[in-house]
Amino acid sequence: RRALINLGAAVLLALPASTSAAEPGEVRAVLESATWDETAPFTREDFRRLDESDDSRFYDDPKLVQHIDDAAVASTTSFYSQLFASLAASGEAPPRPLSVLDLCSSWVSHYPPAGTGPPLGRVEGLGMNAAELAANPVLTGYKVQDLNRSPALPYADASFDAVTCTVSIDYLVRPLEVVAEAARVLRPGGKVAFVFSNRLFFSKAVALWTGKDDLEHVYTVGSYVHYGAGGLLTPPEAVDLTPPSARRRGGGKPQGDPLYAVVATRTTAPPRSVS
Repeated sequence: RRALINLGAAVLLALPASTSAAEPGEVRAVLESATWDETAPFTREDFRRLDESDDSRFYDDPKLVQHIDDAAVASTTSFYSQLFASLAASGEAPPRPLSVLDLCSSWVSHYPPAGTGPPLGRVEGLGMNAAELAANPVLTGYKVQDLNRSPALPYADASFDAVTCTVSIDYLVRPLEVVAEAARVLRPGGKVAFVFSNRLFFSKAVALWTGKDDLEHVYTVGSYVHYGAGGLLTPPEAVDLTPPSARRRGGGKPQGDPLYAVVATRTTAPPRSVS
């Protein structure tokens, strides 16, 4: 399946999904059964892109569009609602407002609407376009920063209860460093969540991503977390968020956008160097 959405000069494309519809247990098993080399197996070529021009030029014009379909958006919001509820339930009683960091943020974070879940306090967004970030109603603060140039996050250690990254992990050329930084700014017990589909700006996605199917994407993101965490995160877990409508088939092809998450929890272990 290849779907195209024209956004000026940019093209949002959907890669082919897995040859058969992935079942939730199958997605979960990708990381449950994963074996890892002692050191990260990635090469510089894995993170090459068709368009190696300055990312700031690519994201200079605001792209106020959804990058996944409506059903996948709803599934993302439901997932974040459950994630935040689990964090609130495991913390203080009564729960304090959660502090959340949205990496690769834009004009929408897909968080649950105010009043429908645990209260959010500080909500920081870090993204590439100031106009998009300014239009995001849930953010209490934001910074413009290119993580491909500067993956160090401008926040203190143990600042956030959750760090999220939605449909953007495929663009990161230094993902292990970003994972390490996400772990650093999380409080013990906090969670990092990478949500992803098969939609992407093909010219800006890394080579490691563009030639793989959905289950391989799950493994790739899990490997980023494993190798980047430096001992500060629990083993990554995979969650199948694909909406029921995307599992229906017409003409043998999935209808709608698949959706997955890889999640890990901040530990209290001493850090180790990133491999």
